[in-house]
Amino acid sequence: MIIWITGLLGCGKSTLFYKIHSELGTGRKIIKDRIPFFVYEKKSPTNIMSVDIAMLGRTNRKRVLNGNDGIMCAKSVFMKFIDDEYPKHHHMIIEGNKFAKTDVFHHLRQYNLKVIHLKAPMELIRDRSIKSDTGTNKKWTLKKWSNQMKRYEMLLNTTEMNDHVLVRDSVIEKDLDNICNEVMALLI
Repeated sequence: MIIWITGLLGCGKSTLFYKIHSELGTGRKIIKDRIPFFVYEKKSPTNIMSVDIAMLGRTNRKRVLNGNDGIMCAKSVFMKFIDDEYPKHHHMIIEGNKFAKTDVFHHLRQYNLKVIHLKAPMELIRDRSIKSDTGTNKKWTLKKWSNQMKRYEMLLNTTEMNDHVLVRDSVIEKDLDNICNEVMALLI
């Protein structure tokens, strides 16, 4: 399964990604084709089997661009990376907006894609963006957020994506804890 965490800038994608990263424990960092990712081995609750999980994206809170937004490669390189790496892992977790495109999602449906789309009220998103104090967030305007919201509506509200999209509220910290638990349950 591929779990892709999406949402507007400031909706809590990176925070959720960090929570999952922390929950999985110590992973090995690997860089392939200039794409950083972490590989984890997660034991099932009964310790009968282990599951190999790859988390794709940056996990350093000090970086301006985290998730796949910080991956500097062409979309074709990114898609080839997924095609090459997916068979090596039970699951992959991807966070970010950069490659969240119709053709990419269409291609990834073959890998049991689940898109977890985080949503929060616009005022909260704006406040979070101001507090995160990254250069990217300071440049965003309501028009940019509105355009991104429209793009997501077109991308996720299609018949082809209905079975692949889970929309979750990301208003309070407890929401992200619950989503993290939901993701962890999907992984085992």
